This record gives sequence, C-alpha cells and structure tokens, in this order.
Amino acid sequence: MAISTKTRRKLWSFSGQLCAWCKKPLVHDISDDTFSIIGDECHIHSGQKGGPRYDSSFPQEKIDGFSNLILLCKAHHKIVDDNPEVYTAVTLKKMKKEHEEFVKKKLIVKTEERAKYLSRLTSGADILNVISNILQFGFYTDEPENHAETELLSRFIETVNNYSDIYSSIESGRLIEVGYGLSQMLKEVEDAGFWVFGIRENQTPQYQGMENEKWPTGIIQIYRSNNPSIIRADSAFEGSD
Repeated sequence: MAISTKTRRKLWSFSGQLCAWCKKPLVHDISDDTFSIIGDECHIHSGQKGGPRYDSSFPQEKIDGFSNLILLCKAHHKIVDDNPEVYTAVTLKKMKKEHEEFVKKKLIVKTEERAKYLSRLTSGADILNVISNILQFGFYTDEPENHAETELLSRFIETVNNYSDIYSSIESGRLIEVGYGLSQMLKEVEDAGFWVFGIRENQTPQYQGMENEKWPTGIIQIYRSNNPSIIRADSAFEGSD
C-alpha cells in the first residue's frame, strides 16, 4: 500500500505544512511556480518488522492511514526513528494531536479577524465555491444547546472540511452529486434554526517565516437565524455611496 492523495492532502492541511515538533515550515518557495518540499510524512508505527515502533498487532491496512502519520522536518524524522524507545507511538500520537490542535486554533484566530460581512450560503454549490482548492479552512458556530445540535453542526463542518481536503481530486461529474448532498445537509441545518454564511479570502498564515505568504482560505460560519448580528445586505450598506 501507499499513502493516498486524499490522506496526504489531509495530513498536510491539518498540520498547516509545519513540522509537528519544531513548527518549521516544510514548503520552501523557489519562485512563483517552483517550490521544494523539506518535510517527511512519517509513520508512527512502522509497517516493516524491526522498523521504528513496529507493532505486530497494528492492522496493516491502517499503516498508511491518516491516524498513523505525522508530519516532521527531516531532522526530527531521523531523531524519532533513531530513538524509538524514547519517541514511542504514544509520544508521537500525543505530539500529532497537540500540533493539529495548535494549527486549528491558529486558523480560528485568523478567521475571527475576517471581513465584516459574509454572504449567506443557500446551496451546496455556494459551499463548494467557498472551499474549492483552498489551503486553509476556518469555521465558527454559535453555541449548540443540546446533543442533537452538537452532532448536526459537527457532522456538517466535518463534511465540508473533508470536501475541502479532496476537492481537487473530485471528478467534474461527481461535483454535482457532492453539491446536492451538501444542499441536503444545509437544509437540515436550516431546519434546526441555523443559517450558514461563508467567504473566500486570501489570508496570511499565522506561522513564523510565512509572513509574506497569501493562502486561499475558505471560511464557514454558522449562526442561529435569530442572532442579532445578522443583518440585511441593504441595511449594511444603507447610506453609503
């Protein structure tokens, strides 16, 4: 087996293109259309007997899965594989989880600095327009009031995020099917009393050494339909020339 394109995109996206250990950027731009990858997709459990952190009970079909991969710079990849008794599977899984939470928080902080006005999304096609070929995904939801709302909003955000990860690999014909499915989910969210808003922006990643970068970013925000911060577009611009 090998790491799939979908898994690779998810790993690099959830890791923010940074080493999970030192937070060093792992993509180095040479010119506008040329870059070098200076990071490694590392296995937590090796798939080879005698390899770092090999576990005979670990399912072979999960060796190249997202949960068994961590993104590291080449130096730290060598350190963890040369010292598996120190950098155990438990240690690396903890490092991976904490790093992904770090990246998520960074993106959410930036999301809260978005433009003032977002458009309401009323179809799956609207959602796809926001998340097509993005490098960052940010979201916000009003606080759910019960378990059912929590499950609904979590499922919706996770589905949208997953499609943002694999958008470039979705065949043109299947985009119609994906858009229809998102429209159905959007109706569920609206029936529960929420409205979905979104915007697509080029934003600077909040990582050291990337201050001059601009990444296409999709932002999805969910508000209760009676939230007082929701205003009509004509009211927002009333009196402006």
